[in-house]
Amino acid sequence: WGNEEVILRVKVAERYGQDPELLRGFRIVNSAGEPIDISAVARIDKTTGVARVKRTNQERVLTVSADVESKVVTSAAVNSQISGWLPEILRDHPGVTATLAGESEDTDRSVASMQFSAIVAMLLIYTLLAVITNSFLQPVVIMSVIPFGIVGVILGLLLLGEPIGLMAMMGTIALAGIVVNNSVVFVDFINQYRHAAVGLPGSAARSQPLHIRPFLRWRSILSSAGTRFRPVFLTSATTVAGLSSLAFASSGQEQFLAPMAQAIVFGLTFATLITLLLIPCLYSVLDDLHAVTRKFTGSN
Repeated sequence: WGNEEVILRVKVAERYGQDPELLRGFRIVNSAGEPIDISAVARIDKTTGVARVKRTNQERVLTVSADVESKVVTSAAVNSQISGWLPEILRDHPGVTATLAGESEDTDRSVASMQFSAIVAMLLIYTLLAVITNSFLQPVVIMSVIPFGIVGVILGLLLLGEPIGLMAMMGTIALAGIVVNNSVVFVDFINQYRHAAVGLPGSAARSQPLHIRPFLRWRSILSSAGTRFRPVFLTSATTVAGLSSLAFASSGQEQFLAPMAQAIVFGLTFATLITLLLIPCLYSVLDDLHAVTRKFTGSN
């Protein structure tokens, strides 16, 4: 109707649908304008009809759905099995295409969105750390604990026998911003101790002769480790303790958020233990790289 699409539906009286014999005697007008019985031009068969015709992108769509018992199998495993059956089924039904949608489609969209979010989060964290430390390489040292946090998440979920679902992925992304807290303070304390040891600002302290740098480095690392051990341990312990009630909930609506809390608990626990060992080692390696660079460039 003009530019508008108008749906016109013609239905017979309800009594014809309830009594097939009445339908056979239903009269229609032929091309000559004469009324005739519909049985004279058509054969009426009783069969099961489609209650509603659904279309997507102008194609007729039939949806086959089922509920998955999450304690027995995951939707991803079911979809994997269905994908193995589809080629044989479609071979016997030419002109029919099949698409795994529903939860599988929503999961794919969510995973793609979280991948983008994770990349943006990593870039933002690196940018902030680069501004704070006034260095391009020290943020890499600080962020090196993030992969170990992810390892902790995987090991923890394997220990519990839980799959890595969407909520666990969300917890892992949130974990990236949590585990760097201890690392950034640790590295900052090392820099402060080192600058105070030579009595110079940061840039001047880094330009000291090579023969006194290792002594300053390890004294600063050991002093920082002793100073920050208790705060790092207590901060992580209180966070883990606070999330434990949610992470190991066995009933109620809390089970929906439990995987996210589990990811944070296991990842933070593992990353905290690694932080106290990894950060000093990587800081020392980075310092050696600076020393080698200055040696080849001929500067002090």
